[in-house]
Amino acid sequence: MPGGMGPHGPRGGAPTEKADDLGGALKDLMRFSRRYIPAIIVALVLGVVGTVCQIIGPDYLGYMTDEITKGLPASPGAATGPVVFFAEDAEKVLAATGQKAILVRIETSPEDLKGMLDAAGILTARGGMTSHAAVVARGMGKCCVSGAGELQIDYKARTIEVNGYKVKEGDWISLNGSTGEVYLGQVATKAADLSGDFGKLMELAGKYSVLKVRANADTPKDAAQAFAFGAEGIGLCRTEHMFFEGDRIKAIREMILADDEAGRRVALAKLLPMQ
Repeated sequence: MPGGMGPHGPRGGAPTEKADDLGGALKDLMRFSRRYIPAIIVALVLGVVGTVCQIIGPDYLGYMTDEITKGLPASPGAATGPVVFFAEDAEKVLAATGQKAILVRIETSPEDLKGMLDAAGILTARGGMTSHAAVVARGMGKCCVSGAGELQIDYKARTIEVNGYKVKEGDWISLNGSTGEVYLGQVATKAADLSGDFGKLMELAGKYSVLKVRANADTPKDAAQAFAFGAEGIGLCRTEHMFFEGDRIKAIREMILADDEAGRRVALAKLLPMQ
């Protein structure tokens, strides 16, 4: 019997076993008549939203070590690195070693932003899915586990105590931002990309899509990442986020703290070429 779609689904020639992963589902899709592909793509994408979200961030290559606690999956992906407790230390570790750290905070605030940028991932004891750490991390595309309430963080001693484990500054931990799990030790990760079955799915979807996606990006790095994932352009660029790095933040502070209009104009003249 020729392949096609019956009133209640696929008939003769359609797969007889249910696909149990994205790759299998995509291969099944390709057996259907092309006239049904747009509708099938919609159904398939809706069915694998969780998988898609997890692919956007880095993923693990190695085996898991001891799980020490679990928080909220605030921003997907994977991260591994030495523990630091203060934003400036994340900057120092990156500058000195080239290695990004895991920034561990009771909760984050706007003052931690530069350290969050320089960190591989963020772990907080407080906060939900809409906390400062969660929202900022998702905007950066950075792994984050928030609301890990079992953590006992001692800023003075620079230690974490949790479920019988004691983690000191410089010890390695790994985060799974897609599940909220926190592991002791270093786990190898790989960068996300649009390859394999997922890449084929997105290529197919692009042929029939009428919805265009523009990115929220404030830096050249963010823009490049957005285009790599298929964005059509930049839809939102927040000016204030363009001035956080290097000498730019100094010019902003100079403008804010200027005693008079003449001083503000001098600082603004420095900012204009950057903008």
